[in-house]
Amino acid sequence: LVLDFLSGWLVRQGGSGLQDENMIELFDQTIMQIVNDEPEFKKLITNWMVASERKLAVACGGLIRYLHVHGMKSPEFSSHVLSTFNPQDFKFLARRMLGYVIYEETLLSLTFSLLKTTNALERSFGLVHSLLTEELGRDYPYATMEALKLRKEAASSPEKELLAQVHAILLQRSTANDHLDRLQELRPPMRLHRAIAQSRARGMEHAQDVANEKSIFRKLVTTVPLKAGRGWFSVSDNQVGPTQHLQSISHSITLPKRALTDPVGYAIAGLHYRIAKRDDE
Repeated sequence: LVLDFLSGWLVRQGGSGLQDENMIELFDQTIMQIVNDEPEFKKLITNWMVASERKLAVACGGLIRYLHVHGMKSPEFSSHVLSTFNPQDFKFLARRMLGYVIYEETLLSLTFSLLKTTNALERSFGLVHSLLTEELGRDYPYATMEALKLRKEAASSPEKELLAQVHAILLQRSTANDHLDRLQELRPPMRLHRAIAQSRARGMEHAQDVANEKSIFRKLVTTVPLKAGRGWFSVSDNQVGPTQHLQSISHSITLPKRALTDPVGYAIAGLHYRIAKRDDE
């Protein structure tokens, strides 16, 4: 009943002006209750991702991104729902996933969960092979190979053979690329690197500002911005506290390889995945 209400509300209210973060804040306690119920959460993201209403797929992608930032980096699709899928449903799910989900850990986890459906050898092995070799393996080759290596250690036949085959393909492709001459003309332009880095930095800064606005601690204390220096101290009850040394903090995000080598083609492919329909070939 709760999931039906939430889905119906998103369909009615989830216009283009609705931001994913706003949706999560409106139903934050409800969302967290669903996330804590693992089987129901898996059903939620699976059903929303293949819903006929594209607004639910948009909300699902936003929810998965929100949870990734907050530490949940390995969601999975529901094997119970996947058992009811036909081949067209699997293709539709894969396209929606590639169109609305970012971060390589999340994409790999969702892709591997397709192997948990009933009769996976006949129903999903071919799709997973294609996703790992032609999509994730091209955009995130090293992360994909590392994930394949780890999963292969605990896998059993015939999944183990599938993972080994995919790993061999990606390793051969990576080795061939490493032996190519590094031509300066083929390197992505530095201005593109800087533009992407600046865009990411602005996004992180905005997210930090939003989080600080809602911080109870920030509302109780006076904020003094640091302009320069190597340390800071606090004053309380006319007593100067000990000096604390500043430390650098770094954050890295893996960019899809095609976003650098072919940004226009990558953007067009993403758009096609997002607007795909269930009966598309």
